Amino acid sequence: MYCTSCGNKLEENSNFCTKCRNKIDNSNQVSNNKNNSVSIVKCILQAVGVGVGLFILLWIIKIFLNLYFGIDISGTSFDTIITVIQIVLPIFIIIFGPWILYAIKVFRKK
Repeated sequence: MYCTSCGNKLEENSNFCTKCRNKIDNSNQVSNNKNNSVSIVKCILQAVGVGVGLFILLWIIKIFLNLYFGIDISGTSFDTIITVIQIVLPIFIIIFGPWILYAIKVFRKK
């Protein structure tokens, strides 16, 4: 937390700035923590949405290839590759995506 008057870094739960003696309103600190947790929840929801969306998109591609081009990829190595990507990539995005998105948001603020 920083002083709104001089920009000095403040100790946690301090009531006055040690540099300029400006009175600090600690109610903002609680709201900043709340916004921070909401931001993490948003990152998790975004990553889950992308992971599920990717799973559905790859599933639709497999159906599209079969229906419109008559390409039946069932049992082929291409089908195996698509299935592995369809399962592994969304799981990877759901697990690591929130941390990556949160890190991007934190570094963007600095």
